[in-house]
Amino acid sequence: HPKSRWGNNDYFASVIKKTDENSFDLSAEQTWNRARFAVRDQANSPTQHHLDTRLSTALGFVDGTWGWGQPVQNSFVLIQRTNSRESLQVNPRSDGTLDGEVDGWGPLVLSGAPPYRDSDIQIQSEGAVHEMMRVKPRYLQGTLIKISAEQGRLLKGKLINAKGLPIALISGEMKSIDNPQLNSPFFTNALGEFILPFLGTGTFSLEFEYRSVGSQNVQMKVPESEESELDLGVLQIQSE
Repeated sequence: HPKSRWGNNDYFASVIKKTDENSFDLSAEQTWNRARFAVRDQANSPTQHHLDTRLSTALGFVDGTWGWGQPVQNSFVLIQRTNSRESLQVNPRSDGTLDGEVDGWGPLVLSGAPPYRDSDIQIQSEGAVHEMMRVKPRYLQGTLIKISAEQGRLLKGKLINAKGLPIALISGEMKSIDNPQLNSPFFTNALGEFILPFLGTGTFSLEFEYRSVGSQNVQMKVPESEESELDLGVLQIQSE
């Protein structure tokens, strides 16, 4: 069961001998970054062979973006790189395998993301962790993630209440208003400060539980910027 950089190779064969003839059933399957190829050779006699070949792939379309990858059973994530020609590895593992690669072949369809459940996706380039993202796809639908040359950037800010005191040691979730399926967890320290991954420009909300007040929602604008760390400043809620 050898492994390759983009997937696994599954080879198995069986030879069945009969009294008056030799018959065999030989199968092999190769899984690549964006496709799966299988071949099967069956013989009922030395002169009769039946050869089947199968190439499986999937085309995905989300928010005006096409991509392709391995066959999809239900939900999927479409990963697109923008403003960069750098190859991005998706969910790399210690044994050298990975779930896919966003390269010169265009946006990648990543299958295997369960619907209505959080899935963490790790993006890596040049041997370093690039970003960790959390998505929650809908059933039979795709979620678009755009990775740019700016993707290594960070967002930072501070949460305070109506009295100007820091909202310390809470956890919550950052969600994109434009794409609610794209989100990331966040935490504040003792000073109410937080650091968030850069998920793109646009409008986002910070959702969290605060004391006995209950659920809180703070919206923020992430503008275009070339800075590696973008300071969002102080975000204030109306509750004390």
